[in-house]
Amino acid sequence: MKLFFSKVISSILQILLFSLIPFIWWLVTARKQQKFTEWIGLKKICGGKKTIKFITGFLLFIAAIAACFFIHRQLLRKDGFVGIERVQIEDVNYQYASFQLSKEGKTIGLIDDWQINEVPEDKSHTFLVVRSFLDQYYIVREDYEIPTGGNVSCAYIGTLMERTTDTKLLQALTEILQNDYTDGTPFFLSNHKDEQGNFKHIVVGYEDCPVGTDHRIYYIGQVDSRWVIVFRDELGEWENDRLPAVYYELDPKYGEVFEESGFWD
Repeated sequence: MKLFFSKVISSILQILLFSLIPFIWWLVTARKQQKFTEWIGLKKICGGKKTIKFITGFLLFIAAIAACFFIHRQLLRKDGFVGIERVQIEDVNYQYASFQLSKEGKTIGLIDDWQINEVPEDKSHTFLVVRSFLDQYYIVREDYEIPTGGNVSCAYIGTLMERTTDTKLLQALTEILQNDYTDGTPFFLSNHKDEQGNFKHIVVGYEDCPVGTDHRIYYIGQVDSRWVIVFRDELGEWENDRLPAVYYELDPKYGEVFEESGFWD
């Protein structure tokens, strides 16, 4: 509350300070020629009382909106800092992280010029987004250990990274990621859309994690009517419009699950 009132007083003082600048200029250059109100363009309104009431009401309406916006912004102010290695919000420390989310949620705090935005799928605010005019970073609480394995709890699929918690699909992804893969088949992925087939990017989260944190799966799709998986760490370097990769054939039962999910239509 002290921070709020100090911001209000500071804003009023700034307005008064800036209003003195035109007054001093008028005092030096035009004091003998015009009244101050005429010099800044204020003139008597020509019109009836209705016109005056309308203009007064309109100005009061604009002032009320501005005041509400200002008060809302001040109430969002929080103690803390956004540093190079970590972020502190009130008494909670966060570290920078990489994760997938569906979209940014509402702003829940302000620190200096940084907005603190929530992650819609995480109401505990373990995961957050910090954003300025030019930069955006993802952060996670320092005391939260991101699961790196176990049961898949959510998945983000496709170019738009649509989030799903479909039970059958998540169970299939859990089993696929727990398998060991050997004897893969080298092939090339194309950069041309008409040659990409129905491959889908997938990012998954595990156990109680509400966002996607595992980017291992580069693609799941079909090659010659067979369902296959491509892992990110086995990609080569782009050669013109082709990307060297290795695919591993999946059990056909998973293909049925993928088709039923609707993501590979």
